[in-house]
Amino acid sequence: MKNKLIAMLAIFLINIFTAIAYPVPIGIDGVVYDLDNITRADDTVMFSIQNIDSGFYIEDNLRYDGSYSVAVKGSLGDLIFIKVWTPYHNITKNITIGGVLHGYDLNLNLSVPNKPPVINSTPIIKAYEDILYEYDVEAIDDSNNLIYSLKQFPDNMSINNITGLITWLPLQKDIGFHNISVRVTDGKFYDWQNYTLEVFGINDAPLIISKPKTTAKVSRLYYYDVDAIDVDNDSLVYSLLKKPRHMYINKKNGKILWLPRTAGNYDVIVQVNDSNLTDTQNFSIEVKPHLRRRSRRTHTSLLRAPYVITGLINYSDNNPVGADFEYEITNLQTNETVTGKTLDGFNAYAEVINGQEGDDLQINIGKGNYKETHIAKITGEVVRDDITLNVTEKELFTKSLFPFNISIISWLILLTLPFVLILRIAYLYYKK
Repeated sequence: MKNKLIAMLAIFLINIFTAIAYPVPIGIDGVVYDLDNITRADDTVMFSIQNIDSGFYIEDNLRYDGSYSVAVKGSLGDLIFIKVWTPYHNITKNITIGGVLHGYDLNLNLSVPNKPPVINSTPIIKAYEDILYEYDVEAIDDSNNLIYSLKQFPDNMSINNITGLITWLPLQKDIGFHNISVRVTDGKFYDWQNYTLEVFGINDAPLIISKPKTTAKVSRLYYYDVDAIDVDNDSLVYSLLKKPRHMYINKKNGKILWLPRTAGNYDVIVQVNDSNLTDTQNFSIEVKPHLRRRSRRTHTSLLRAPYVITGLINYSDNNPVGADFEYEITNLQTNETVTGKTLDGFNAYAEVINGQEGDDLQINIGKGNYKETHIAKITGEVVRDDITLNVTEKELFTKSLFPFNISIISWLILLTLPFVLILRIAYLYYKK
């Protein structure tokens, strides 16, 4: 019995020395609190435990409730180094193994320092006329309470203060470059983004802005000046998509001429084109009868009817004569004469004269002292006679000033002769 107790004691002592000589797992656990000793950390906080003597090391995140629990390989008396940290704060503790380390709690500053926000989005630097421009400004910050604002921007551009979305509808007047300045702040710190936005133009359709004349009379000249605007300042071409017979339009300036022959309603469609886009105007013209006072006529005059004589007048270099060019039309068989002037911006004439087919018409055309005569013949209800003058506009100016066929030098001599005579008389008077 005695020998048995001695053997058991020997085994116990061997186990104790073995435990002291070789490392064994030792448990360490605890909870990490904020400095208020109430608020627990979360699993974003890191911790590490290192046995300086044995070289054991472990690093991990805390549990979601801020606790940790590790089995450390070591021996009694080993030095243990514990570290807990966030990106902004840390705490370290040194302990010596003296048994199981249960409930080893630590306090760590869990606050997050305020840092300036940073705009990390790339601005959109191109925009187009009449197309909505959008740029979503994005910024990173530890705080989610960011406020966006525009400090330099064109008219009518806006930004959502919460989301940072910039919206703008550029117009034709906005074509070109614009400096944009965006600011984001967390209430204390801020960041800026400056960029240049270029607005490109797109072609806009022309727009007819004039109101048509919707009434006319038989055998009376109808005149309507179609006015259109184009914000791009493109060259415009006017045309008639639908029209009554013998209606004309000047394709360059949109002036319409027409001499209606019969009463009724006539539909008209005017188009203006900038070589890419168009605008149209639809209207109807009510032509009313032209009431004439009854008069005595000879048998010959009763056989005659009204005819339209019309045409364009150009200089010898094919340039239009323009407005206020005088004309006189005479039926050589009846001696009836009508007179008029070309209209503003339209190198055309149009009149009604009585006669019958085969009659000769003498057309005298001129300006100032210059006149030319042309002969036409009635060959149908409408006589179209385009006339080309024998002079250019420059030559016409000279001839209208000097109606006789003499040189300019001769005219200068004639004009200066009275002044010479006056000077001669004055000289003789003072000589006495």
